Amino acid sequence: MDSDIAAYVQRLHGPDHENAYFALIELDHSLVPDLIEAYRAEPSLRIKALLIEIISEYRLPRSLDFLAESLQDANEEIWKTSLDGIVKINDRSGLDILDKEKQRLIVGKSADNTRVEWVEEAIRQLDENAAGG
Repeated sequence: MDSDIAAYVQRLHGPDHENAYFALIELDHSLVPDLIEAYRAEPSLRIKALLIEIISEYRLPRSLDFLAESLQDANEEIWKTSLDGIVKINDRSGLDILDKEKQRLIVGKSADNTRVEWVEEAIRQLDENAAGG
């Protein structure tokens, strides 16, 4: 992992978290794989959610596989931040991810109606964006 990223991620834990957050958003997009690596190594759920948010800010379709993976997390904040990231990236391939997630929630019999509704809303947003509206 890039040493700058490691230092900024560490600063996300402290009083300088806001500056660290914006510094991570402004890094070169080629460092997104290092941000994903930082996410995987991070024990704090709060920081993991922030890293998902930061990765999503780059709006790179190649990050969708990572977001599809993090969307499988049972933690509600991680799940919701991943969902928001897929919408933020605004790529048609996100629709496939959201359709699969909706089916997973329904078939899993643990169908949390709120989560299904959020996924349906995300699908509508991506459909509208694709239609130009």
